[in-house]
Amino acid sequence: MQKEYILRSLQSFVVIPILATSFTLSPMNFVEKIPTVAVLANVQNGTLSNEALDNKQKDLEEKAQKIDAYFGKYNLPLEGHGKEFVLAAEKNNLPWALVAAIGMAESTGCKFIIKGTNNCFGWGGGTIPFDSIDDAIATISEHLGGNNQHTDQYYSGKDVVGILHAYNPEEIAPGYAKHVQNIMQRIENFQTDNLADTATKKSA
Repeated sequence: MQKEYILRSLQSFVVIPILATSFTLSPMNFVEKIPTVAVLANVQNGTLSNEALDNKQKDLEEKAQKIDAYFGKYNLPLEGHGKEFVLAAEKNNLPWALVAAIGMAESTGCKFIIKGTNNCFGWGGGTIPFDSIDDAIATISEHLGGNNQHTDQYYSGKDVVGILHAYNPEEIAPGYAKHVQNIMQRIENFQTDNLADTATKKSA
């Protein structure tokens, strides 16, 4: 099972300089900047212009901030892992808020888990341990994206509803898919003023 992003092995190389204007006007800056090489990791054909690169990087950082601010609003342990969520989603062609929403549904943002497992996502009934929360995010995203040979028959080529039905079947957990989708929507719609409010509370 591959547990490390391919892009991490590339982070020591400078691909294209990160533009100085990238995300400097954000109301919050508690999310570490997304490495430029990570933005480029999934470009299959051609290269991005500097403007397109900057816009892509800014988009990923804004999504990471929304995830962190959402969990931060409730003071939950998954705050601070927004960057890992969006990079893992980007790598595995998943909706960026999906695995974060599963973490909220399964463990209230990693507040209630089996001690020592780092398993915030109910994977294997919550009993399967991971080296870290980031390891869990990367590994589960790989599975849900249909990129693990052991589980690709369950997840490959499916939309969000199909993924969630495979993850937690409707006959076992009625309404689970809808519940996770509602959480996704709340994360995706988290407003800039909410981000600013969260930053103010944390700095107070």
